[in-house]
Amino acid sequence: MNLRVHHLVVALAALLAAVSVALTLFPDEHVAVAMAGARLSIGVGVLVAYAPVLRGINGVAPLSTGFILSIGIIVGWTSQILFAAYTLGIQLDFWKSVPAAVALASSLADFSGILHLAAARAIEGRIPLRGWVAAGVFSALGAATAVAALVAVVGV
Repeated sequence: MNLRVHHLVVALAALLAAVSVALTLFPDEHVAVAMAGARLSIGVGVLVAYAPVLRGINGVAPLSTGFILSIGIIVGWTSQILFAAYTLGIQLDFWKSVPAAVALASSLADFSGILHLAAARAIEGRIPLRGWVAAGVFSALGAATAVAALVAVVGV
């Protein structure tokens, strides 16, 4: 595939335009179901495409950064599938609330982010650069501190 940046920009713009049109034409809950269904479907496709990575798990050998990044992709999309299933369940009245499912999906998303940060120089031996990974870690710590302060002030 010979993608260029402008192809990605056009695809993203088309997607955002389609969602904007859908939000003006249809009730929010219908759009939520459609978007959750799309996320679940794409997530299943990503898991199937990346499943061969799991065969490379060896409890003894050190993990390559590419392997760590791939596992981060698998874990991240697993969390997205759980979030999508939760959204579909709420919108279609299968259940009223499932906080455990949300906690599990959130934890998987968090772990995926950690794996992405741990995969320094996984792409072409350069990206993400170690300095930017460090900046990302410090930014995450800053955001966590801000959230903790907000919770302390406002309460839960």
